[in-house]
Amino acid sequence: MDLDLTEDQKAIKEVFSGFFTNEAPPTVARAAEPFGFDRALWNRLLETGAPGMGVPALRHAVAEHQAHRYGLEILPMLGYSAPWAVAEGASGFAPPRNVADWEDFVETCVARYSRPPFNLRYFQVWNEPTLKAGFWKGETDDEFFERVYLPAARIIRRYGCKVVFSGWPCSDGVDALAAL
Repeated sequence: MDLDLTEDQKAIKEVFSGFFTNEAPPTVARAAEPFGFDRALWNRLLETGAPGMGVPALRHAVAEHQAHRYGLEILPMLGYSAPWAVAEGASGFAPPRNVADWEDFVETCVARYSRPPFNLRYFQVWNEPTLKAGFWKGETDDEFFERVYLPAARIIRRYGCKVVFSGWPCSDGVDALAAL
């Protein structure tokens, strides 16, 4: 099995690596957090041509099939709230105003990607979803489990799939991780 990057993949890696190192270091990403989006940063990314790079949509199923052939799984992350789904002015790390909207999103994703040609079996819910880590902006960590994690987990399990809880185990902020 040859796991070396192709020349196209190396080019994509260089574009993204250069962009995130030079244009979007963690401080820039954190500054965009309250808005959930940075239009100027997105426009600079578009200028690189990066969003159009990669595998054409029709070949995603082929890529997934190849991953399965080698015993690999694709792990999608169901995470963060859409700007229209949170209170006005809140970030994407805020809880959804309406849990039913979140459930509809999860249901749509899992229903589509758990069946052929994708056949995904694992779904991550959020990432580092704690107040301490900074990727959850609800009132309490318990609120995350009640309004986001458990509703998503019920849906994922209903499709016979597995729920993945992910993040840095001690949930310290990104600065603490970067200091290691």
